[in-house]
Amino acid sequence: MQCFNVATALSIYRAIQFGEPLLSRIVTVTGNVSHAQNFEVLIGTPVDELVALAGPLPDTNHYIMGGPMMGVPMPSAHVSV
Repeated sequence: MQCFNVATALSIYRAIQFGEPLLSRIVTVTGNVSHAQNFEVLIGTPVDELVALAGPLPDTNHYIMGGPMMGVPMPSAHVSV
């Protein structure tokens, strides 16, 4: 059995049905920011650019990729999506 989120299932369908490559993802930036929001970004976009757009608050001291329950701490915000 395989479990996929909706975006992954759609990407698989579009790749098989239409031969479309996966070039972008929807990314949610939330938490200790002024303007939590979703972005559609190209794969490879630096996370720090997205955080800058969301307006990090001055007391931000770490980042988590993947959510608060199952996410993993990021070594820095200079990693790519």
